[in-house]
Amino acid sequence: MAGGSARGVSVSAGSVTFHSVRFSGLKAYEGGALNVDSNGIARVVNCVFEGCQAESRGGAILVRNGAQLYLIGSAFEDCQARYRGGAIFVQNSAQLYMLGSAINRCVAD
Repeated sequence: MAGGSARGVSVSAGSVTFHSVRFSGLKAYEGGALNVDSNGIARVVNCVFEGCQAESRGGAILVRNGAQLYLIGSAFEDCQARYRGGAIFVQNSAQLYMLGSAINRCVAD
């Protein structure tokens, strides 16, 4: 998935799996590439997030409100958020499980 001002994916009260996907240059208000909300479940396996941006929180991914995110073998590079979570922001009883993944050069102002 790519695009200068393209939005990413929103998962709410459902389940999705991404395998070997490149999320590049995606932008959103929150969760530049992926927004997991309201008890949703996202599995992200061997994916790359590069140059994703959020105007608020979660440059690449925002996870909140009881949602679950499983990150396996994925990479985050050059992502940014204006306030918090240059790569990932987790809040409100959400859960993050991360295994064998890396975050490089991601910042929050």
